[in-house]
Amino acid sequence: MNDEAYVDDEGIIVYSGVSLMNPIVCSTILCNYSRLKQDSWEDFEGDTWYLIYDFECTCDKALKNYPIY
Repeated sequence: MNDEAYVDDEGIIVYSGVSLMNPIVCSTILCNYSRLKQDSWEDFEGDTWYLIYDFECTCDKALKNYPIY
């Protein structure tokens, strides 16, 4: 994923590409998580598998102090 983020002149963060820093992308992944996980299962060469893998690693780090989630 070639993602890039920068702050524009108005102080708004602008994302390009698919970025896990973008809350809209994260929300979309969460809403479709089960299906994305199922469709990418064992497809180690697919982009979706890597997207889900990176998403899960990010979630593990972010929620480390909140094991109930």
